[in-house]
Amino acid sequence: MFDPQHCALYFSAEQGRRARELRSSDSLRGAWEALLRRRPTNAPEQMQQDSLLYRLNDDLEAGERALELLQSGETAMARGVGHLAQTVNLLLQTQCHELLHDHPLFSGRGAWLRNYAQRVETCLKQDEGLLHVEVTWLNLLRLTSAIALEDEGRFNRACELFRESVRRDLHFDGYIRRAADGRKGESLGRMLLTAQALCLCAEAASLAGEPLWEYDVRGVSALTPTPYLLYYYWYPERWRWDGDIEDNEVPQEGEGAPRGDEARALYRRHAGLWELAQARSPSPDRQQLLDELRPVFDVQGGGPLTLTHSATRERPTGRRGILGRLRL
Repeated sequence: MFDPQHCALYFSAEQGRRARELRSSDSLRGAWEALLRRRPTNAPEQMQQDSLLYRLNDDLEAGERALELLQSGETAMARGVGHLAQTVNLLLQTQCHELLHDHPLFSGRGAWLRNYAQRVETCLKQDEGLLHVEVTWLNLLRLTSAIALEDEGRFNRACELFRESVRRDLHFDGYIRRAADGRKGESLGRMLLTAQALCLCAEAASLAGEPLWEYDVRGVSALTPTPYLLYYYWYPERWRWDGDIEDNEVPQEGEGAPRGDEARALYRRHAGLWELAQARSPSPDRQQLLDELRPVFDVQGGGPLTLTHSATRERPTGRRGILGRLRL
């Protein structure tokens, strides 16, 4: 049942309350300190930061600063940028609207939503010739904008496209074949981003009444790519999707694998994926990765998800477990 909550898009009011309750605990103290000392260097990220401080820290002044940026147009994307960047920018504005929707000074919310709806519609219509990763993030915008605009028809369409992607695109071993398409040297990033968009869709939809996390086709769900991708954090030299791909065959390991430092930077940039997955399906292997990445702040992947999606800090485990369970 479609039930938009208008809280924070990727975390619930209850998760926010629990984060405040545990702010002095060993598990969340560091994440709170990291959030409060962040100093974004551009307007969109500053808007997100202040919106989060309003919602999580009851900071009315921060919310007022965020509203000024949201309504001024200063955070709008310049013309000529790529489609994925446009989509991510609109997603950031969607999230900030949800975080700020009840701020006492948001008197122009109706006018802002009308303008926002037009910009989203323009972006959704630009769907020709996109890479698979761009299509996946565009559907995340379709779903989250439906929540902001309370458009049940659009929401249902986005959920169906999500289900179609799980049925069609996810291999039971975890790789996303169509996400590999694109410029050589960047396929690991595309596959990580595609998996992240699916998990964000599942999280936002579940909080709005549609349990997409539970959607499963012969054992394949939004979580299926995460063990596969986790392996390559530890062994990026074995990445195999930058070579020439024939038909539906899985490429051999070899040329085009990213350097270890490049791969780890990618995983840190998109670390929200792992907090979402761990919150839904705890795993000692994911926990080991999170022990390296926390506290997580993922700008395009939900923000400070360590605060909202983890209540305790589990003990780290050894690396051997993942090798015996993956089929690569």
